[in-house]
Amino acid sequence: YLHYDLVDGMISERDFAHMILRHTSLSEQKKKQMVKRVKKKFGPKLNPARKV
Repeated sequence: YLHYDLVDGMISERDFAHMILRHTSLSEQKKKQMVKRVKKKFGPKLNPARKV
């Protein structure tokens, strides 16, 4: 969790989704679909501290 909140102690919804999905046993296709839904709902913006 700490590598996501370098600036202000907060993470974006998309970062949170990536963090949760990293530890699931879902297929990559299903993970991509879920991230796409989060991106559609909350926007494409990532935490500015995170370098992707």
